Amino acid sequence: AVQGVGYRGKMLAARGMQKRREEKAEERAGSIKAARAASAAEMKGRAAEAMASFDANKDGVLSKDEIGALVASMAEAAGSTTLSEEALESVILHCTGARDGTVPETECGGLIKTIEAYLLQSERVSKIFNTHDVDESGALSYDELIPALRAELAEAGVTARLTAGDVLYIIAECDKDGDQCLSHDEMLPAMGLWVELVKLLPPLAEGDADQETTDEEMLE
Repeated sequence: AVQGVGYRGKMLAARGMQKRREEKAEERAGSIKAARAASAAEMKGRAAEAMASFDANKDGVLSKDEIGALVASMAEAAGSTTLSEEALESVILHCTGARDGTVPETECGGLIKTIEAYLLQSERVSKIFNTHDVDESGALSYDELIPALRAELAEAGVTARLTAGDVLYIIAECDKDGDQCLSHDEMLPAMGLWVELVKLLPPLAEGDADQETTDEEMLE
């Protein structure tokens, strides 16, 4: 009977922890969504320019080849190497959630923002990913993501504090196969964009209940 009580207690605690994580993820996702909306006006003009330059058949949709040309142009302007075929597919999937390899004009601004973040952050994120893939599984679990995201913020010079909501936001945005772990190609597009969006968020106030200061607290 005592063992049964202990088991029920652990189950209730686990459910409570999951609920708190979900609430934090929802709150952080709302903040990041607002930051994304704040940059939408700027991206609208750039999206129109990109469509005018790269939508060869003027159908209002960028094909995979047209997106490839856009990416190559952006990479050249940034002095960077262009994306691999696999990375390009991952970026498109992240932006649209569709697997047909096309991006409509309405999603073009988000595509440009994601590509810019990818080109800016990809090398650093790759190194961080490899460092924190402790079990060498080729994917990061929730507990491996915590120090990885902390390292990414530090490397990017971002002073915003990491929250459990950030970790769950990245998983929700990137985990396309639903295994609650992130492969390198799943993580990189959203992680780069996440850093750029976090820069736009107002700093958390001291004593904010959603601030975790240690990895151990993040796992509670």
